[in-house]
Amino acid sequence: LACGGQEQAQVKDRTVKVSGVWAFATVTVVLILTLGYWGISALETAENIIRPERKVTIDSIIYSTIGELKKESKIVVMTGEVNLSVKRSHTKFFSRLNLGTTAVEVLVPKNKIQYVIPTDAISEESFRWNDETGEVSIEIPTPVIDEEIVEIQSNPELIKVKKDIGWGRLESRSGEFLERQIRRDLRSLVIEEGKSNLFMLEQAKKNAQEVIRELFEKFMRKESLEVPVETFVN
Repeated sequence: LACGGQEQAQVKDRTVKVSGVWAFATVTVVLILTLGYWGISALETAENIIRPERKVTIDSIIYSTIGELKKESKIVVMTGEVNLSVKRSHTKFFSRLNLGTTAVEVLVPKNKIQYVIPTDAISEESFRWNDETGEVSIEIPTPVIDEEIVEIQSNPELIKVKKDIGWGRLESRSGEFLERQIRRDLRSLVIEEGKSNLFMLEQAKKNAQEVIRELFEKFMRKESLEVPVETFVN
């Protein structure tokens, strides 16, 4: 009986010890979960405090960027070079007699145009701040040709004129009208070529995005802020 009592005491003692261990483990887990919850809550609270402050800073950077852009009516993003080859012809009749066709080709290299973005097309609505991703997106107007500044080649040594005179035309005068007509239209032809040149247009769009993004990032650095910036052309 004494031995049986001792065994029961040992079992009871082990049970108490095991129960104590489980109780300690349970308290530890609860403590970890509690600390984790409060840690997450603290981080969320800190983030909720930081976000409004960051939004205020972003707004300030946006206003600074717009203010800098508005100092000029337009921003030059690229200078393009247009090489023209213009051909025109005219057929002359005398009564029903075909006197032939005179064709004139004028080669005019290295004409200059500028692609610009008008700053009046940029406003606060052009900038968007994504509170979830922390990303700023900037909508940029499509670059256009500044039709006020078009440089037509003026060096006569670089301008080439080719004439194919109709068989019944006077050699000395034939083709002069066509040549004058082409020279008169050079400016509008250069602008037209610049508007239809897809390669130059795409390059101007890339340049415009780079110019605006660099300006925005310059003001971010002044505020010691770094967030992703996405630009796109509307």
